[in-house]
Amino acid sequence: ELCSYYRRFIPQFAQSAKPLTDMFKKGGCFVWEAPQETSFFALKQALARTATLAYPDFNRPFEIHPDACDYGLGAVLLQCVDNV
Repeated sequence: ELCSYYRRFIPQFAQSAKPLTDMFKKGGCFVWEAPQETSFFALKQALARTATLAYPDFNRPFEIHPDACDYGLGAVLLQCVDNV
């Protein structure tokens, strides 16, 4: 879902993601080879360098949404602006 949200901010998203999305089409099969690996890492890099969508307003509160399991953890820091 992360990629789906940011797809409009990633140039040539559909072309970059094609090897991955083809695997999940009806009748497709899950095969992880060089094209899928290249696609995965290209999207991963694109997400890491995606432009800032909005600058923080330090006069407003921030929210942190953590998540963890037995083998990893993560968190998202966000700020609601105009109830969005």
